[in-house]
Amino acid sequence: MRMRIEEPTAASEPALVATTGLRIVPEEGGRALLLIARLPRPRLVARILCDASSARVLAGPDLLDRVIETPAVRIEVGAESRLQIAAREEAAIDVGPTRWRHRLDRGLRSGSGRAAVRTDEDGGLLLLGPRRAGGDRLVLGAGERAEIQVMAPRPPRREHLSLRVAHEGRPGPFPAATLPTAEIVAGVAPHADVFALHAYFWREEDARRRPRFSRYRFRRCPWLNDRHEPEDAAGLDRLMTLVRARGMRFLPYFSPRFTAAADPLAELSRLQARWDFDGFYLDGLRGDLGEQVGFMRALRRLLGEERLIYLNASKGPLGDPALVTPAVDAWADLVLRGDSGRGGLDRATFLREAVSGWNRSGTIGLWCHYGSSGLPFPRDRVPSAGDVEAALEAHVRIWRRSFWPGPSARLATFDRRYESGLARLVAAEEASLDQSR
Repeated sequence: MRMRIEEPTAASEPALVATTGLRIVPEEGGRALLLIARLPRPRLVARILCDASSARVLAGPDLLDRVIETPAVRIEVGAESRLQIAAREEAAIDVGPTRWRHRLDRGLRSGSGRAAVRTDEDGGLLLLGPRRAGGDRLVLGAGERAEIQVMAPRPPRREHLSLRVAHEGRPGPFPAATLPTAEIVAGVAPHADVFALHAYFWREEDARRRPRFSRYRFRRCPWLNDRHEPEDAAGLDRLMTLVRARGMRFLPYFSPRFTAAADPLAELSRLQARWDFDGFYLDGLRGDLGEQVGFMRALRRLLGEERLIYLNASKGPLGDPALVTPAVDAWADLVLRGDSGRGGLDRATFLREAVSGWNRSGTIGLWCHYGSSGLPFPRDRVPSAGDVEAALEAHVRIWRRSFWPGPSARLATFDRRYESGLARLVAAEEASLDQSR
């Protein structure tokens, strides 16, 4: 697995618990637990103020979890560098001492708490706590809970840095769906390594499930199925063979968020057993933060390390485009954001803090451009030169869509501009990874 709990080793500063991206170390004198991020370089990011002198480590509910117990707090530590903290008596969390570039404090839309984000170019953390959370110190009373996610929980995979992603598949003549033609595949192949196929190749089970007051009222909505069967199984086989023959990986659409299947993981398992896809393009997840982490862990176990998980996380578990959850993202290979807007952030901040996985989740972040490009309404269009430059500056990739409207020369210009810029970015990222070893 790409993230793990490390076994204790003899060291000058032994950790109570070490994950791929974090070490938890008792402070000298036992006055606190120190959270030391490991990526891209070791540094202190937070202190949990409690009596750590008698801290003990127990097995967690999963092989990817450990539990730290002290008189004041119980902390469940996940391999994703995620800490769930339950206070038994008064305790406090101090964030820092870094001078953070990006500071964001927001109430959660559920009304149940508050989020604090602190990041700089080397990483940072997400702190979730009671409504009064915010600033750089959080005091927990007995019975209260908080959560910390330390960035980054894992390093990037070098072989994924240069991945280019194409999205294809549009609603076809009703009631049948059309698959991309051989000509489309041939045109996409020089510009993509991943071929993501949108939902319309699935047969719609029940048109009565369509939302009544929506643009989807008069469009097939197969993402609402409980069982997924293609309109043209033989055609899907031929398309996948053709895509692979052109050197691309084939990722079909599936929505754990919107499917009517009682067990989305079981449905994905059935599809994978039948088709042996190269991974999946997932349109959102269901459940709260803990449920989403558990689902992504289980899906990674199902698919293994080499198949791709491409997650549209625009509607994340915290319900706010500006609040991302590295513990969920880090189990994916590619994470798409932007169709839900920017959450009030300017373009540069949104791209770096909400879309980019660089020193955040370790994943490759892609910009779902049509929903967060600054226009009043979502609209498909070829990204401008300024948008391409801003994305690459933030370590963000942009998906490619052959059906972007406009003259073909406009798409060709985007391809040249984006691919030359991406090559420079990948070279810089690889050099940075070499230096951080």
